[in-house]
Amino acid sequence: IFEVGVGEWLSFGYEHTPDSISTPEAISNEGKTNKVTATVKFNDLNTTYAKINIPGGLYLKAGSTEVDLDIQESTNGSQYANKSTSGSVVAVGYQRLLGDSGFGLRFEGGYYEFDNVSTDNGASTATAANGGLNKIEAKNLEGASGRIALTYTFGRN
Repeated sequence: IFEVGVGEWLSFGYEHTPDSISTPEAISNEGKTNKVTATVKFNDLNTTYAKINIPGGLYLKAGSTEVDLDIQESTNGSQYANKSTSGSVVAVGYQRLLGDSGFGLRFEGGYYEFDNVSTDNGASTATAANGGLNKIEAKNLEGASGRIALTYTFGRN
């Protein structure tokens, strides 16, 4: 997290989350003898935000996000192109400042919402009639997060 304070009540920041977040395995049989499974890893979540401090330690945060999706499917060895998507985040939290040092301890809950994403296995439309074209769509991508963080805000007064 990199954050710059603009006075006592407003901060702007950037967060990079290098760890992956994985979805549960989705299973689709569609009447075939082979079941199709798919999982998605959310990699390199980047967030830019504005944070409004409320007296007493509470704060509100809103911003935009971008994330890379690594799509893994398990049927016939098809490869699906990785995709990127963007969205928004809103959060509420509590920050306890540690003296006048600029350091703080935060407890935060957030809600993320991302744009829809689709990808396919790259089969031509000519083979689509034979069932060769497979498409994966992700709609209504949303989720919640919780965090405890030790922070430092530059320029905090």
